[in-house]
Amino acid sequence: MANGEIIVVPFHDSSHVFPTTELASRLASRGYRVTLLLPSASSSSSALDPLIRIMEYSMPRPSGPPILPSSSLSLSCASPRPHSRNDCSAFRDLLAERFNGGGDDMSPPVCVIVDVMMSQLLDVCGEFGVLAVLLFTSSGCSTAMDHAASKLSTADLGPGGMVSVPGLPEEMVLTAADLMSQGPPPLPFGSGDLAFEEVATGADDAGPPPPLVWPSPPLPGLHGRPPPPPPDFGLQYVPLLPRGWGHQDGPPPPPPFQPGHQARLPPTQSRGVPVVPPPFLPGGGFASPKLPFGGGSPPQAKPATPSGPPLFRLGEGGGPTPPPGPWRGGGPQHDLAETKAVALLFNTCDALERPFLDYVADKAKKPVWGIGPLLPSQYWSATGSVIHDNAIRPKGRGDGDAAIASETDVLEFLDSKPRGSVIYISFGSLVVPSDAELAALASALEESSRPFIWAIQPRAMRHDADGRPVEVGGGVGYFPEGLAERAAGRGLVIHGWAPQLLILSHPATGGFVTHCGWNSTVEVLGRGVPVLTWPVHGDQVWNAKLVARRLRTGLAIKDERGAVTKAKVAEAIERLMSDVGTRERAAALAAGLFSGGFPASSEAALDALLDFVAAKCQRK
Repeated sequence: MANGEIIVVPFHDSSHVFPTTELASRLASRGYRVTLLLPSASSSSSALDPLIRIMEYSMPRPSGPPILPSSSLSLSCASPRPHSRNDCSAFRDLLAERFNGGGDDMSPPVCVIVDVMMSQLLDVCGEFGVLAVLLFTSSGCSTAMDHAASKLSTADLGPGGMVSVPGLPEEMVLTAADLMSQGPPPLPFGSGDLAFEEVATGADDAGPPPPLVWPSPPLPGLHGRPPPPPPDFGLQYVPLLPRGWGHQDGPPPPPPFQPGHQARLPPTQSRGVPVVPPPFLPGGGFASPKLPFGGGSPPQAKPATPSGPPLFRLGEGGGPTPPPGPWRGGGPQHDLAETKAVALLFNTCDALERPFLDYVADKAKKPVWGIGPLLPSQYWSATGSVIHDNAIRPKGRGDGDAAIASETDVLEFLDSKPRGSVIYISFGSLVVPSDAELAALASALEESSRPFIWAIQPRAMRHDADGRPVEVGGGVGYFPEGLAERAAGRGLVIHGWAPQLLILSHPATGGFVTHCGWNSTVEVLGRGVPVLTWPVHGDQVWNAKLVARRLRTGLAIKDERGAVTKAKVAEAIERLMSDVGTRERAAALAAGLFSGGFPASSEAALDALLDFVAAKCQRK
């Protein structure tokens, strides 16, 4: 008999639906019935756990260019654009049916897990007294850094043009560009009713149901090559405690990562799980990164302790708040400490992002758990072998089917190349650099002697050098005409979707030029492929800094504002492919944190979440 029902509501983009579907599977494996709400354009013929039920809904297509979902929302959950009552009426009816016993198996759900991009549904949960948990499919780093940046101004910068934030790693200092960056866009949730319809799930086709992505087909995950044998970093055991739970004044301080350290926590809170110290130096410590501010040691960062008004109040950082960027001011924001959610979930794990999760918990004053990375089960079981997209991701991709490269063609290309020689380039499904920057990239690839695969999404939104969206006539932007022919045998250009799981798990792949979307980031970290970071917008900027500055498993093509030139691309590619230290750190991270399968800390975090929800239900 199932333990009860959990309703899971993802945002409709594939970068949200894929990890949320994996979360549904892990909840079902613990004996819970899961109702997964998916867009009606999704195929429902995928094989899922029998305890998972799909309900499809119709979402009105937004007007204008695609609005970019920001999965971090700056620890201040951006309020959705004004919407009518009908926006949530179908979800309200769904809950009412549960409470009114509308069927043999209808009863109030144990809780509702809501994507942060669908946070308008929290009010509906409150109407019924249903426990609501907020899910971030993004990194803890991006949420923590967005929050910190929103509370500071350029007046807080030290003599070196940087400011450090108490509670966050010293490598993640903030610069003037960080403080002046654009905020998140308004939520792409238009007016109109959400009509739900239950659908059957079958076992004929493998993989999770493909989501509705307007206007592009879904994005496959990204993976990398098998790492070399890792050095012995040694596992340590530290207790897992839900951050912010049971502490009136906020969560306990984070246990240090120093080798041999045992965190001291009350016996009743000592659920032990293995956590790997960050394996970037012997003994698990971190070195000060070589920040891109000139040669030698980085400038001294000013601690974020300005005199005058308290630091962590919006707009009060000892000086005037920078003027809003083009995306800022899209609506009022509210602190997560005030949200109706009882807990926060992040698509990450303790060993990768514990300091950031602890920081978020301290500011939100709520339990925070890392319950990821939420990658397909085949990803965790395929360490050291090539992953095939067709066995994991849905095959139906709408009107882009004809442009998808076959796995056979890509595999033949990779098999013909030396180990670690191929550069893979992909900027994801929603945003890409400007046409001028893409042209610079094409020229650099053409003049390089390196083999490459470049997957280009024709409908992704173009951005200028400072991350501002630009209109593209006809909806289709730059394409490197003739590049594949001029680089025949050495280059492969894919106009549409590529089998990215296969590419980054193949041993011939030696580098990844990426926008640093979070799904792409965790997947490539898990396969030990070194990265060239080229963030375009939003949380990608913070993820890029995490990779290049803290983890040091990649190098930055673009770290601050300004256009990327052909010379810069060419130089960065050569640096990456010849940088032994970066390659070794990438391999060591993959071997130390990902080779053992789905993180034990995340398994325990899921159990802790369910215990927490059950305890709250009993007290109601």
